[in-house]
Amino acid sequence: MNLDQRAVHVTCMTEVPVEELTKTFRDAIEITRSFGLEYLWIDSLCIIQDSHSDWEHESMMMSSVYGGSTINIAAAGAVDAGIARAAQEETGDQYMAGLWRQHIEIQLIWWTLRRQEKSDVAPSWSWASTKNGNDTVMLPRNWHPKNSQIHLIAHVRDVDMTLSGSDPFGQVSGGKLTVSCQYILCGKLNYIGTDSQIVLSSECKLDHRMDSEASDGSIIFVVPLVKELENEHSAITGDGQFSATDWLSGLCLQPTTVQRGEYRRLGYFGSPQRKRDFSGQSHQSFLKLLQRSGQQTAESACAYILDESKYANERYVITIV
Repeated sequence: MNLDQRAVHVTCMTEVPVEELTKTFRDAIEITRSFGLEYLWIDSLCIIQDSHSDWEHESMMMSSVYGGSTINIAAAGAVDAGIARAAQEETGDQYMAGLWRQHIEIQLIWWTLRRQEKSDVAPSWSWASTKNGNDTVMLPRNWHPKNSQIHLIAHVRDVDMTLSGSDPFGQVSGGKLTVSCQYILCGKLNYIGTDSQIVLSSECKLDHRMDSEASDGSIIFVVPLVKELENEHSAITGDGQFSATDWLSGLCLQPTTVQRGEYRRLGYFGSPQRKRDFSGQSHQSFLKLLQRSGQQTAESACAYILDESKYANERYVITIV
């Protein structure tokens, strides 16, 4: 570490000059304050970049830093192709329009702070499809494969990417996900002022977060992707069954009308809004409706039905473009 870096390190130990930070860092500070949180960890500020010993020391605590966080902020729109290329070489994972193939189901439940217009530069299931692609992209906290409270109830079977050029880390012109699921529900979008709900039945109205605009009365399909147990000691119910403490998250989709079972993403429902989305009677009504008619709706709304599936009960296949 040279003298200039030492001086910067000493200065930041007493005060971080916010006005000298990049826009991405300033946005992160603004987001943290908006949630009423007191502390923020930024790797490149909290770890001395050219100090091997500091990297070695701090890297051993990364699982605690991120695993114990209240919320993780990913400035995904600021990631350049060079970083993605290096990450793929290091991990062996596959980069797909801003997401990664491994555990892509969890990454699909992203959201931005502001509702965005959709563009044609990326598939609707990617955050890169928003016109303001440099907006901060967020994911539910503590959602990672080793979290024993997280269970997938749908899986991405295949990803078909259409590149604009030859660079797999460059711009894409399209992409299709093939997803096997257990349940699908159908409802209508109902606006109440500037807010909206998806009316699934007279007893069940689902709150959600939309990526893009849809007109009042639009037909919306709801596909659960993730089941989150209340805590790590909760009992895991059998396939196709839910307990009263299970929380579900998934995608809100709209048919493309191009072909049967093909959809585009409009938004998501569930965690981290679960207390508002599934509160009291509404939560119970949603689970009962899934078990009563979720498979029947899936049968009529899917592209095709599998005779056998790698994952129990995930026989209904849809595509998302």
